This record gives sequence, structure tokens and C-alpha cells, in this order.
Amino acid sequence: MIERDRPVVIFEHANIYYEAPFEARKYISDGFCSLNYDLYLIREGHDMFQYQFLEHIDFVESTEVDGDILAVPKSKPLPIDISIHL
Repeated sequence: MIERDRPVVIFEHANIYYEAPFEARKYISDGFCSLNYDLYLIREGHDMFQYQFLEHIDFVESTEVDGDILAVPKSKPLPIDISIHL
């Protein structure tokens, strides 16, 4: 279904749930890479108000991957202003 319909996918990842977190991240990353997807970590910030933004990450090598991940097919470019304000 993902290969056929090319949806945007949001999933949560936490290393503590895996006996071998590096191998789990590699497996997940390889799957999305084979489908030509980019992975982004959904980050939070606070200035005058709370906001969220996307950070393109290397899901396998990054040490900060605990949280919500957005997988976007490379055929669907992200809009320029993708910040989410709460």
C-alpha cells in the first residue's frame, strides 16, 4: 500500500523499545529509502508561542531519533513554510 499510494507516514520511534536500536533504525530507514522517502524528526520549539518544525535527519546515524518521525515521498516536495504553530 505504501509503495502503491505513496502516502505521508507519521510514526513514533524510541530506542528503548529495541534490544538493538541501531539495527532497528537501519531496517526502518532502508525500507523507506528503497521507496524513495525522506525522513524528518518533528521538533518543538518555543519563542513567543509553542511551535513545531521538521528537521531532516539521518535516521540510522543520528543519536536524537526518539520522537515522532515524518516520512515523505521525495516525489511530493514539502511546502516552504511547513512549521506547525500550536
